[in-house]
Amino acid sequence: MDDTSPEIKNEIRERIMRFSGEKRIEMGALMFDAGRRMVLSSFPQNMDDGEIREQLFLRLYKDDFSAGERRRIIKHLKGLHHLKKVTG
Repeated sequence: MDDTSPEIKNEIRERIMRFSGEKRIEMGALMFDAGRRMVLSSFPQNMDDGEIREQLFLRLYKDDFSAGERRRIIKHLKGLHHLKKVTG
């Protein structure tokens, strides 16, 4: 949903661009960290580290990768990247 008028969007962008590059990077990192914490807080408490990494990746980046790419990334995130590929 986007109910912000173009004028307000432009004003916000202009204000943000007045900050130094360093400050803008810091703000972006803080916003990302806050979003990450919100996502992590929605996960069941009994998930292991591999499951957490997988679900965090899927929640944040699922639509940015093809199904094959997602499988490879998840395999790596879960620490399975050292296993040989089984061919049939």
